[in-house]
Amino acid sequence: MFTMQEATAFLTAEKLIEKITDISTVENYKSAMYKVRAVLENDRKRFFRKEDQHIQVVPQTNTVYIPDNLIQTILKSISEKKFKNAVHAKYSEENTERLIEPIGISFIAIAGT
Repeated sequence: MFTMQEATAFLTAEKLIEKITDISTVENYKSAMYKVRAVLENDRKRFFRKEDQHIQVVPQTNTVYIPDNLIQTILKSISEKKFKNAVHAKYSEENTERLIEPIGISFIAIAGT
């Protein structure tokens, strides 16, 4: 069984995933968490319900919109070692389409002042 610390890590990850990933990744994670919750002992289930109320992720106001299925598409391209077309947007120019070779996914959180 999971320890309380492991359960808290799952809950925290769930909150983060809801805020910083695309819809399909959120849905896949929620499905997995439903299965995890189903096998928990009753005291762990109560812990999950109680702690869930105390963990919150507040996105910054300048959070970028991530189109649905983008992360899963990039991960699939990485595993298959395939190039993908992507639209590149700049502030001062028109959007351009480029062929990219995805090599990883990064998330950088910048604390506001």
